[in-house]
Amino acid sequence: MTELGDLVKHLRKNRGLTLQATSGRWSQSSMSRFENGEIDLTDDVVKELAIPLGLDYEDLITRNILRESSINRWEYLASEQWHTEAARDLLSNLKQLQVENARNDLLKTAITVVSELLDVHAQHRRIMHDDVVRTLNDYLSKLSEFSRIDGILFSVCTEYVPVQIGWRWVLHQIRMLEPAGNMQATPQRIRRVISFCGTVAERAALEGRLTLMQSIVDEMYRLKTYIPENANQQFSMAISRALCVDLTERTVVSHDKFVAVLKTSHYIFPTDVHRSMVQYTIEQGWATAEDFADDPLI
Repeated sequence: MTELGDLVKHLRKNRGLTLQATSGRWSQSSMSRFENGEIDLTDDVVKELAIPLGLDYEDLITRNILRESSINRWEYLASEQWHTEAARDLLSNLKQLQVENARNDLLKTAITVVSELLDVHAQHRRIMHDDVVRTLNDYLSKLSEFSRIDGILFSVCTEYVPVQIGWRWVLHQIRMLEPAGNMQATPQRIRRVISFCGTVAERAALEGRLTLMQSIVDEMYRLKTYIPENANQQFSMAISRALCVDLTERTVVSHDKFVAVLKTSHYIFPTDVHRSMVQYTIEQGWATAEDFADDPLI
């Protein structure tokens, strides 16, 4: 529990507490060693530590998972950056945070998802097991707003669940943006939901669910009316719309427009990102290498 110990140390100092105030029935020396990652204390210690810190166990564990140092590890769960050893290490650290008879829905869901992703990659599966999808659905459908980790869980899992399930999760977030039909969310939060829409729209394209994809794209543009212009998001929405039109119409005009939009990505993103986007598009069969023969960056 090295990271948890570091978090406890940060919270203790932030609250102006001494080691004596948090050590309880354990020695200050043991508590100091725990904070510095030299020893792993028992589950009972973790639960009792939360009291002088002014937290409950669930909040303490959630704060640890959401720390920047922890979040950085989650990037390796995305299929394009998948790293088996990093996923195993993350799973091991998550399991160490478990405390018997103590509930933390985020921790439970995270452990379930990372375990399943390890199996998915080992078995070369394309779809998560139904029980895992149900666990995710139970968790995500209760959230009024996605945290960064919730967003990561959603993004990495969308690739392995039927598109209608991913869209259901996003629709719930959209409803949370507009209680009683009135938009009350911040621009940042609206942008995040638009980004989630884009993720599901891509999944719809991969599954050939073009009518659903069009509905998702329309919703993205509706939400866009509530926020200032943003070049990155504008491009993502434009490419989703152009792809949807091209896959639906399959004409020379629609295809040329889709390719033209994709080529503009080098004005917005670094060269390596532009190349990666083009390569991904070609791999999915949405374009060919010949379409980019005049692109000097490819």
